[in-house]
Amino acid sequence: MDDLASAFFADLDSRANDPRVRFVRGTLRLECNEPNPERWIVAFDNGRISVSHDDVDADCTVRGDRALMNRVLSGAANPTTAVLRGELNASGRLELLTYFLRLLP
Repeated sequence: MDDLASAFFADLDSRANDPRVRFVRGTLRLECNEPNPERWIVAFDNGRISVSHDDVDADCTVRGDRALMNRVLSGAANPTTAVLRGELNASGRLELLTYFLRLLP
């Protein structure tokens, strides 16, 4: 993704403890498929959040194009609407996506 996403995920990774996800455990995988594929793994562990680029399975996976992901991460696009329209593909434990949405601007 671009610098916006890098900054967002760096900030997310630097949070020692976030009460909005205090009782959440699981992993969320966000994938951009064009033009340069990239993935982010967001791990929730009872308030602690870590971010990596590891190629691992996750409890919930969200896939979409880079432009839409950037709009979602900036707060310009609603991810729930994008999923319902089929613009984002989400599978697995969708409640993890809901918790992730709490962390967006």
